[in-house]
Amino acid sequence: SNALQNRLAEIFEHSLKCPNCAVVPDYDKNLASFKQGGYYSVQPVDGLVVAVLNTLLYSPRFENCSGIDTGRGTQMAWLENILQTSQSEGQQVWIVGHIPFGVNVDESPRSAKIEAQTTANYTDQFRSLVERYSDTVTGMMFGHTHRDDYKVVNYGKFHPGMLVAGSVSPIFVNNPAVRTYKVQKGTNYPIDFGMHYMDLVRSNMLGIALWKPGMSYIDSFGQYINGLEVSKPFNMLESYLGAIQDNASLFSLYSSARTMFAMPFRRILECAMQWGDLSSALQCQGEGGLEPVDWSGFRPL
Repeated sequence: SNALQNRLAEIFEHSLKCPNCAVVPDYDKNLASFKQGGYYSVQPVDGLVVAVLNTLLYSPRFENCSGIDTGRGTQMAWLENILQTSQSEGQQVWIVGHIPFGVNVDESPRSAKIEAQTTANYTDQFRSLVERYSDTVTGMMFGHTHRDDYKVVNYGKFHPGMLVAGSVSPIFVNNPAVRTYKVQKGTNYPIDFGMHYMDLVRSNMLGIALWKPGMSYIDSFGQYINGLEVSKPFNMLESYLGAIQDNASLFSLYSSARTMFAMPFRRILECAMQWGDLSSALQCQGEGGLEPVDWSGFRPL
């Protein structure tokens, strides 16, 4: 509704104006695109444009129940214009959004399956734009899945891949986590990232937020990636994929890092070993902070 759009615009006003950006954006343009479809752009440093997409519009579950134009198709034309203009002006572009384009895995143990996150036609449009402007797009950052992950956009093309960050919310059997990027000055290429996570079980037991360094992409995987170009490491996700497929210990690290090193059944196993009666074991489990746990309808017993 218009009331909702206006309220969201108020909440995001600082981001839309970006007063600390290297180039102060056209607020009226940002406000108009944001109110229509939740997308806008800023230039935080010289030579870099960040295009913020509202990818929820492309979810198969999206329904327009308001009758108001959501800018679903307009957003893609807007992105193409951003890329075209940035290319002609010699600027780099980061594309950021919530839902990554393509597919994801529903990891519920009782119904594990691959499913589409974005509708096919818009996924194809996005992939085509990234391929056409591969010399301009230097980074793509997304979230949504509550997993620390990577997504190849066009297999075999060696374009920048989508980097999917974990979540502070632990509702899908993951530890809370934040990600920081290391960026090469001048080129604006992300050249590494670090992940920090909170050990939720131990934090609940100790009564304090226990944050730990998780991993660095380059430190953990760099030496195993054939032909790694240190100035553009995330253009090599196909080689990274090959490395973890061929190395069981690397795949184990990737798998653990996806959930930000969450071990949801660790406390259950510890309590089952420690206590012989059910009530004490369940109390022990609860003290570990494992309830409530919701994993696509699956609740560990």
